[in-house]
Amino acid sequence: MISLDKSIRYKFDFSFDKQIFVDHYSLKRQNHAVFPPDIHYALHFGILLDGCLEIVYTNSHKILHFGNIWFTGPWEAHTSRVISPEVEMLVFTVSPEQLGNIGILNQIEWLLPFVAQNSLRPVINDDDGKMKILTLAKEVITSIDEKDPSNQTFSWLKLHEILLYIINNNINIKEYDKLKVQKNSFKRILPAIMLAKESSDKAITLDDAAKVCFLGKSRFHALFKTATGTTFNKFYTKIRISNASIKLLKTDFSIKEIAEDCGFYDESHFCKIFRKIFHCSPKEFRKQHP
Repeated sequence: MISLDKSIRYKFDFSFDKQIFVDHYSLKRQNHAVFPPDIHYALHFGILLDGCLEIVYTNSHKILHFGNIWFTGPWEAHTSRVISPEVEMLVFTVSPEQLGNIGILNQIEWLLPFVAQNSLRPVINDDDGKMKILTLAKEVITSIDEKDPSNQTFSWLKLHEILLYIINNNINIKEYDKLKVQKNSFKRILPAIMLAKESSDKAITLDDAAKVCFLGKSRFHALFKTATGTTFNKFYTKIRISNASIKLLKTDFSIKEIAEDCGFYDESHFCKIFRKIFHCSPKEFRKQHP
């Protein structure tokens, strides 16, 4: 169980139609403190300000300490476990198409850390880098605590300053070339991701997805695999499972009803896929997170 000492969410809406969420958490561990599994379209970028935290993905995990950072990409299943008695963290949430979408900021490869495979994502291990990130994070916290309207813009720009430092100092040339190809592929197949996001309760075929990107099926399949590391069908399944997890927590519908609402017409198949992503059954998920 987690004792939440302080959790503040700041939602910034700008005149140029951008949104960013900033969550500042202070948590105390009770027993084995685990956050509910999560999967969503938005990007996450987190900074651990104090303590020790484990971030768990579907096929990997990492232990974070004071000053470390982490990323999650679109529809990437993840959860976290509080290891130390207390942790403090700052988490930014933003949609992929909004990141860096402000004039000259488009010149930077902002998506690189988020769409990269876990093994290629940047890390901050040196003391100077940690202090730089922590200093910028504390500036964000100070800014939003002052509740000045101009601080909304300050926090948005500060997020990009942090990411720019990470990109410039923690991605080598060989990785950069590979990640740039991956990022460009991601932009090319983004219309299909948006279609899947908006149609999580409908049947979307590979042909449907390829058409909205103005691509043939074979070319679309290749670009999608390059961009996400998986196939469109598996990616779309994660979106439907995400929708199902929300229904499990927010409705009293039976598991069979939820499976059908999310496009799964075989309850046992739905449960098998759900367990593979969240490492628990739908029934256990609902029971663990009432």
